[in-house]
Parts: sequence; structure tokens; C-alpha cells
Amino acid sequence: CDAAGGLGLKIPDNLSVIGYGNLPLGQWKYPAISTVNQFPCEIGRSAVQLLFKQIEGKIEKKAVETILTKAELIVRQSTAKTHK
Repeated sequence: CDAAGGLGLKIPDNLSVIGYGNLPLGQWKYPAISTVNQFPCEIGRSAVQLLFKQIEGKIEKKAVETILTKAELIVRQSTAKTHK
């Protein structure tokens, strides 16, 4: 956001900014940064469950498994509708 301001761009009027990971710093910055929350605890829990399945021989160690976890868009002050 600081670099955009240095170029004369106003957020979110001229440029929308979005982050990933829902870091606390994004809430305290001005403007507050919109972000995608990825729920890292849920990802970690799924990884541990998969590891235990491998250790217990319930799945092959080289098996590929797709695990979907939820994500959440948190809209804050750094994003706006586009101007067409």
C-alpha cells in the first residue's frame, strides 16, 4: 500500500489490494487489507490425519489424496468494486 501511495495511487479508489493468510498486521494497516483466511489449524489437522493413515498402513505412502479445506474472503478497506 505504501508503494502504491508513492506512485500516486489511492487504495482502493485506483488499486485494490488483497492478501492471503489473514495476518493480524493486515487489520491494523491503513487501509485495512482484505484477505483470504485459509484456516491453518484445519490444514494442519488434515495433514496429521493423513500422516497417521500412512503410519497405520491404511493408505500407501506414495498415494495422492486430495483434501479440500474451507477458505474465507474477509473484505476490508483495501478493495472496492471496479469502475467500468
